[in-house]
Amino acid sequence: MDQKMWWWLCRGVVFAAVVLTAVGCGGGDEASAEAAGEDAVVSGGGSDTPATTDTPKQDVGQALAISYDGPPAVKTIDEAAEVVEALRKKYDTTNVPDVLTPPYDREGVLEYAKAMKAFQVARPIDLAWLEKLDGKSLEGADGYNNQRVDNAARSLRSRLADYFPGEFEHSLKYTRVNLRGNVDSTLQTLRIGAEADPSNDGDLRNKLAREDRVQMYRQAGRTAYDLAVLGAALDRVVEEDGTDWADKGRQATELLATLEQKAQAAAKLIVPPVDLGDKKLRVIAEEVLSRERYGLPPRVRLIVNAPIRKYDRTLYTLDTHSIHRGQSVWQEFQVTTIERAEDGRHYLFYHDLVKYEKAASQTPTGKWLLGDRFRGSPIVEENFEK
Repeated sequence: MDQKMWWWLCRGVVFAAVVLTAVGCGGGDEASAEAAGEDAVVSGGGSDTPATTDTPKQDVGQALAISYDGPPAVKTIDEAAEVVEALRKKYDTTNVPDVLTPPYDREGVLEYAKAMKAFQVARPIDLAWLEKLDGKSLEGADGYNNQRVDNAARSLRSRLADYFPGEFEHSLKYTRVNLRGNVDSTLQTLRIGAEADPSNDGDLRNKLAREDRVQMYRQAGRTAYDLAVLGAALDRVVEEDGTDWADKGRQATELLATLEQKAQAAAKLIVPPVDLGDKKLRVIAEEVLSRERYGLPPRVRLIVNAPIRKYDRTLYTLDTHSIHRGQSVWQEFQVTTIERAEDGRHYLFYHDLVKYEKAASQTPTGKWLLGDRFRGSPIVEENFEK
């Protein structure tokens, strides 16, 4: 090993090969899944599948192969001094990986695992080299230089034997604690949705009728699963155990499946609002929503669910020199449509239709316009006409 390569290794990168294997999911390679061991929690599908069947993606660091032969052989006292100094820099406190904190991602956790594994492999080798170092036997050794190298080596041996392990274990311990805490907290969020009472229509509506809430629970489940996989990968790399990552991953998978079942049950409780039966407003709404400028998709059904109301609002604006008073007067009513969304499901969409009598100069007056539009809950086909 030449001196240039040695200095590169001492700056903190001592791993030669990293083998990361993705474990097959949902009907994938059974041999690979079995090889992953108990910590590999196999689920079906990936995160790109539709939301109704979405389950987390399985991706585990399978193995980390480290090749490190230790410091190079030295012949002179000056070479020994250079190697000892390189080792001192390598094991400086600033080079111990910091405790990982959220947000977590696969690359960040595996980079942390590689750095920790590198130190884990190198430390006993480097410590043994330091213990065998005998400055008096090297070329160019004299009283001063020999004492200088021996003192530096003795100090470094003490650090590697007594202090560095504590810093290493602190970083690893609290990284694992943080990961575990995040898994537990996201699992708890998922449980709120997954444990909705299926015999209580009100509980299902409150927790799972709104699509944004269901998506929040889904995301919590995926996050919990992904973090459990990363925790298992980290433990495998640094050869730690005692954390039930596999069980936490299975909990996430099972709770997600339960959530989907109950979300489907909650969707069956969603019905359109009551149609007022106002034919005049229906004609207005059909014309406005069909305008090309809005680019809205075809409607399965349109419901006029709120009558015309009139609003009068005074607005004040402040500039550098004065206060300006403005007035807006408008009429407004609401309609709801049932439309097929990009994910293949049907949703309720709510629209405010407005007609201004007085407004800011840029706002058209005297004609009906589309105001706010937002997507509501999914609705099953059997409820379209209810």
